[in-house]
Amino acid sequence: MGFMLEVMPQSGADERMAEVLVSLYANCPPGTGLQFHLFASPHIRHQLRQYTNLRVEDEDQAEKAREFGRPVPNENLFRKLARQRVNHLLHGTRDSLTAGFHYTLRDFRLMLSVAFPGNAEDLNRRDALLALRDSMAATLRSAMLPNRVCDAADLINWCALFTNPDRIAHSDAEDLNYDDDHWLRYDDGREIRDQIVDFDTIQDPHPSGSRSGRRPAPRCWKRASIRSSRSRSALPCGRWAR
Repeated sequence: MGFMLEVMPQSGADERMAEVLVSLYANCPPGTGLQFHLFASPHIRHQLRQYTNLRVEDEDQAEKAREFGRPVPNENLFRKLARQRVNHLLHGTRDSLTAGFHYTLRDFRLMLSVAFPGNAEDLNRRDALLALRDSMAATLRSAMLPNRVCDAADLINWCALFTNPDRIAHSDAEDLNYDDDHWLRYDDGREIRDQIVDFDTIQDPHPSGSRSGRRPAPRCWKRASIRSSRSRSALPCGRWAR
């Protein structure tokens, strides 16, 4: 059994904070395992999207969106400047923004995972686990470290970052709506381990380690047909463009 807490990263600590954090281990029963995971995620698109949406929209935005059936880019100066800045910052997730030294943008995330000995069917051990989780969360808050409890979906999405390289490979796509950090939903009818790796991710074992990548999408073509005076051109996988 176990649980996971997402904690706000802390740079440096004083003696008082260290004394408070000692109780994290003091209250754990024998056999409990604690791990801290700090990851500098290149996924900053969500924060940049919120930044862009703070800018004023065009007065005719609703009319343009109704015409195309979807939101369209705003053309006012504030939105254009925001999009240029966002594209520049997204480029900084892969390449350094400065030439003199390496400077890339990251979203630092800190996870605390706790492995608790026991069987999930034992209600007493389950209650003890929940009590330990609440105690640790309160201890972190008393040390000025805000935190939140992670559910099964949080665990799946956290592990999916490391098992699916394609989720990180396109972090600098210029399209602000590019879904590189799409949220995976927890399916209680499947094992959690089976929901972490995407279906199109290939893992090849090698003597020096394991290599992961995305399976290339199949391409199929169908012959074009002409009806009346309209011409159609064939697109991949049988889709047609008028």
